[in-house]
Amino acid sequence: MISDDLKIATLVRKYLMDDLTPSERDELRQWLERTPRNREIFDGLLQRKDLLRAESAHTRFARYMDPEASKKESSGQTAGRFRRAVRYGWYGAAAAIVLCGILLTELLPGVRPEMVSETPFAVHRHASALLVRGDEQPISISDTTATLPHGLQMTRNEGSQQATLSHIPAKHDTSVVEAATPVMNRLIIPRGSDFHVKLSDGTEVWLNAGSELQYPETFAGDGREVRLKGLAYFKVAKDAAHPFIVHTDRSAVRVLGTEFCVSDRTGGPNLITLVSGSVAVTDQQGAERTLRPGQQAEISVEGCTVRDVETFYYTAWKDGYFVFREAPLREIMDALADWYDLDYTIGDPLLDRIRITARLRKFDDADSVLRMLSEIQKIRFVRQERQVTLLPVGTR
Repeated sequence: MISDDLKIATLVRKYLMDDLTPSERDELRQWLERTPRNREIFDGLLQRKDLLRAESAHTRFARYMDPEASKKESSGQTAGRFRRAVRYGWYGAAAAIVLCGILLTELLPGVRPEMVSETPFAVHRHASALLVRGDEQPISISDTTATLPHGLQMTRNEGSQQATLSHIPAKHDTSVVEAATPVMNRLIIPRGSDFHVKLSDGTEVWLNAGSELQYPETFAGDGREVRLKGLAYFKVAKDAAHPFIVHTDRSAVRVLGTEFCVSDRTGGPNLITLVSGSVAVTDQQGAERTLRPGQQAEISVEGCTVRDVETFYYTAWKDGYFVFREAPLREIMDALADWYDLDYTIGDPLLDRIRITARLRKFDDADSVLRMLSEIQKIRFVRQERQVTLLPVGTR
């Protein structure tokens, strides 16, 4: 019933404004637990800046809920309430009010944005990778693998959909002559997956879809060096005597112990985003720059540029979200193409001008994510299997 849907929209908005009573909180919790779709809607909050549209959505919602009260709102009380909400933070107020419109779109029949699809679309179920150990045959592994070669261990991470592949350092045996060069590994992450690995020194690496990490089975010598293609987040184990170095084709990042993200995407610049600690970044010309937390180095053929950033936008993928801030539509589709293993075509050059701010759950199915995008900019997604064509609404 419409009245029930409107009531839920009100509860979600009051939740975001921290204005729920205990009984309302229980009612909202029961609704969230009722179906996976309800949780999907709740978690799919979008970040928007259009306060005028937000206020308009709030006024329309009040008119639906209580026609008599809406007359009073139109006489000035709505603006006062909205200004009070803004004093608590314009971002939270905008997200809370706009959510009512999103919920009405999701819950009320007949008002969904247009999207054509023929079969249920991709959803991430298991992390998988291909591990090449030295000259051995490649090993296909996933977070459901039951048996692994000696020295490898898969553990399930509590409270998440992720598992960790760990390299267990071998116990030192004085009767064995150690190899001069440690065995090199290649961990290859296909499109449609991601992976979390713990290296022999305790360093943790989160690898995104379409990425590759080369690293030694065990670290030896004065340094700890790895090579990356793609996108990865590093949490480096501290060892002052053995600096950790991440190489890409265009840069080198030297650290002792810290957390940072490295992006080495084909066709784009290197991006090194520092979350904590300190790193020294060297570009192709040999110039070195030191970053502090909250800074990002962008390395291109022209050199290195350092700027202050909100690191969350560059690291949220590790924690299960796509977060975009005024991002070009093509950049967003590139990320979705890697994660869901799809191909796409932008069917109208005008769509290349679109920029989107959004927060999307990575572990939702692709259709749900595309639907969220269609709600923000009224984009029409036409899909056949894994081929998606983007068109303006109203075109055929």
